[in-house]
Amino acid sequence: MDYDYLAKEILKSVGGNSNVKGIMNCFTRVRVEVKDKSLVRDDGIKKLEGVQGISWIRSQCQIIMGSHCHSTFEALEKIVVISKDSEIKSEIKKKENIGVIIIDYITNSIQPVIPILIAAGMVQGILALLAYLNINTDTYLFQVLNACGQAGYYFLPIFLAFSAGKKLGVNPYIAASVGAVLI
Repeated sequence: MDYDYLAKEILKSVGGNSNVKGIMNCFTRVRVEVKDKSLVRDDGIKKLEGVQGISWIRSQCQIIMGSHCHSTFEALEKIVVISKDSEIKSEIKKKENIGVIIIDYITNSIQPVIPILIAAGMVQGILALLAYLNINTDTYLFQVLNACGQAGYYFLPIFLAFSAGKKLGVNPYIAASVGAVLI
């Protein structure tokens, strides 16, 4: 699949760069925040290869991509130019409910960390199964795998601080160093 072509077509279908306020992704969806919903061609997006459908939440067009989501988002991120106009940001904040802002912050800060937690949990689950089956847990390999499984949870404050720093628009490395202090 040509993700660069797909990204260009998505950008055209949502009304071009001038209509995009922001983009983000989750596991299965590319989320495009638009200024004017009337400029978005839903049918044009639905017809694109790899697109499984779209849904709307307020002014956010959620393009359901399935397993192609991350690659499509990366291609889209290369070509989308988002203006940093402070008037637009203040206008957005005025329109949104404080509860929506808090939930958005929490979900977008935790979402990038979920794969780390899943991987750490899978490793710990496998090691627990091996211990249950009376596999020797004193081996160097078992101990290294155990350390890998626990690292996701041990360093969780750093991962969350980094992610939250990106969401807040501050230097994520400074935020990660604050998370490291918590450890």
